[in-house]
Amino acid sequence: MFLVVLLGASALVLDVGYWWVTKRQAQAAADAAALAAAADLPNADAAVSDSSGYRVRNAWPGSLQLSVSSVETTSDTVTAATQIDVPGMFSRVFGIDTVDVGARAIARKGSYIGWANNLAPWTMTNEDLVWGTELDLKVVPGDQYAPGNFGAINLIVPGNAVCVDANGANDYRNLIENDVQSCLISIGDELDLKTGNIAILDAALQNRGATNPFNANTLISTAPNGEPQLTVLEHPNVIVIPIIDAFVNGSHPVTVVNFAYFVITSWTKTNVKGRFIKTGAPSARICPSTPGGAQLCPVGAYDPNGISVVTLVG
Repeated sequence: MFLVVLLGASALVLDVGYWWVTKRQAQAAADAAALAAAADLPNADAAVSDSSGYRVRNAWPGSLQLSVSSVETTSDTVTAATQIDVPGMFSRVFGIDTVDVGARAIARKGSYIGWANNLAPWTMTNEDLVWGTELDLKVVPGDQYAPGNFGAINLIVPGNAVCVDANGANDYRNLIENDVQSCLISIGDELDLKTGNIAILDAALQNRGATNPFNANTLISTAPNGEPQLTVLEHPNVIVIPIIDAFVNGSHPVTVVNFAYFVITSWTKTNVKGRFIKTGAPSARICPSTPGGAQLCPVGAYDPNGISVVTLVG
């Protein structure tokens, strides 16, 4: 009798192991589907319309249900629920024919509200920013945004013990060449405009490895929402720009209101041209915060003009 019970218990352990593996597969399918669907937000219809496609692409044999809710902004969150009835094999001797196995995942679309990676020491105002159209970023004499301002801005760079204002031609060159990364800059921070027409662009961008001229279309594809998006974020011709509220005369402080990716298409010794492209970035990006330290780049509510990001939140 003892042997029969022992064999039955051993058999049940095999079934439990199989159910546990299926549970992990259910969770992986739910996570993947939630992340993929959230990329379509805030278009809720698009996010839930391809549930069968998400299921097939993740080789999930059970059911998948997707729903959209509004948490921080309208239609910014997707909940994915997977379910499958798993038959019992050896457990049937205990009256267990099937077990209901499922999982749940929640993904949210937001935007980065702080950034540091690949920031270039140039800026643009919300009012002047035009997406997808070639325009001047760093301008030439005669086209100043304001008296003394040609589009340059002082970022924040690591000092000996704390982050300090990037002053001088060396910091300006190092940031352009991407030899130095800015410290974390967040929306709402104030930065000083950098005055003067600093003419070291040609050498700095060549040292960066950028190509002049460059076809931006080689890095652009179509996002699920039909808008252009960057297919490559780490490229010598791709930079990130802090967007400000307004230009003022001289080297006075201005307020950062957003961040945007910019593809450099051409330059001279005094001028940079290119295109702003709306795009997303991977989650859990690391931003330097102090010399020798780092933190996750902070994420806030989704902004259609920001750097979007999709993360699992549950």
